[in-house]
Amino acid sequence: GESDESSVLASLATAPSCIVGLVSDTHAVYDPEVTRCFRRAGAQVIIHAGDVGHHGGHEEVLSRLKGEMNQSCVDPGPEGTDPPPEPGPGLVPVVAIRGNVDDVGNARDTLPEETTLTLAGHRVLVTHVRPTTQRLEQLRQQDRGCADDDDPIDVVVCGHSHKAEADDDKHRRTAAAAAAEAGAAAEAEAEA
Repeated sequence: GESDESSVLASLATAPSCIVGLVSDTHAVYDPEVTRCFRRAGAQVIIHAGDVGHHGGHEEVLSRLKGEMNQSCVDPGPEGTDPPPEPGPGLVPVVAIRGNVDDVGNARDTLPEETTLTLAGHRVLVTHVRPTTQRLEQLRQQDRGCADDDDPIDVVVCGHSHKAEADDDKHRRTAAAAAAEAGAAAEAEAEA
């Protein structure tokens, strides 16, 4: 349940390292290959950086992602592909935020616009659109309610651009925080 996920996240906050699976922009399409990749990598937490659904459908994507990440066995997939991965070490929490097309159903009530968490001693901001330097400073203040030098956000995880990218912010686009854009896990089907 939710308290079990909270316990796992609390232990990952102070762990010496943590394997994180990043995904975004699934647009209501669940691809089991994403789960297989995360399980092969030994992901200890999954972060979904928004656009889980596409004007609906976010619940099914999150349900399947959580269910398949935490089941004891995996469908081996088509013949001739890699063997199924071993089960993970335990519960794998899925942290998700909403994106610009998570706009119907209960997505607005159940998915936050952004969130912060601590993984392996690093403060991580999860937001759909990469924040400007000014917005990141504002979020840092809201997150802590204190001065600039306490518990800074170290990493920004975002989606929206549909381009996988990681950088150390040498151009200071996000106030010296490292940034990871998850890319797009699925392209939305053309609307009729």
